[in-house]
Amino acid sequence: MSITLELTQVEAARLKLAMDNDQNRDDVLASVYHKLINAKDDKSSVRPVIQVTSIVNASQSVRIDADEIAQSLRRHTYAVMIHEHMSAFYGKVPLNLQIAFADAFLISYDQLKEAARKFSAFTGESYSILKE
Repeated sequence: MSITLELTQVEAARLKLAMDNDQNRDDVLASVYHKLINAKDDKSSVRPVIQVTSIVNASQSVRIDADEIAQSLRRHTYAVMIHEHMSAFYGKVPLNLQIAFADAFLISYDQLKEAARKFSAFTGESYSILKE
C-alpha cells in the first residue's frame, strides 16, 4: 500500500527551508504529518478547519490559511505577528471549534490553552478557553 502526498509549492519550500536551516522543522513536519493522516479526506476534521478559517478571515483584509493559524497556536511570536487574526480566533470562534481545529493539527487542549494564555497576556483580553 502506498500513499501519495501532494505538497503545494509553498509547503515544499517551507519543508526544504526548515530542513536546510534546522528551523521550525518540528512544526513543518507536524504540518506534513497532518496532511498524511488526513489524506483520506476525513470530513470530521476538515469541516472545523474550514469553519475556523472562514471566521478568522471574515473581517480581515488580508487572508491567512489554516496552517498559519495552526503555526500561531504553536509559536507565540507568530501569533503576535498576525494578532488581529488570532484575536478573532480566540474571541469569535466558538470554543468547541477551537478545540476541533487544534485537534486536526495535532495540538493538544493543554497546548491550545497555553497559547491562549500567552496571547491573552499580550492583548490584555480574556478568552473563553481560559475561563474553564
